[in-house]
Amino acid sequence: MTKRSVAKKPKLTKWFAPHIKPVHVGWYQTGWGDYSPLGKRGRSPFMWWFDGSQWLGKENGDVCFSQNRYWRGLAVKP
Repeated sequence: MTKRSVAKKPKLTKWFAPHIKPVHVGWYQTGWGDYSPLGKRGRSPFMWWFDGSQWLGKENGDVCFSQNRYWRGLAVKP
């Protein structure tokens, strides 16, 4: 039997409240709409792009219906 290569999950920051906006442009894990990700079914299954001022469905994509999102990102530089 051979060992399978398993990718490690990246270390993420703590969850931030919606009034605290990310400093960097990029992809983030977010809460579902404006729900807390700590509650039942609160985490969005999607990653959202933050362009420095608003949340988008993809880079240069459609603006998300909810801009008040809990969020977290990578805890270390990739």
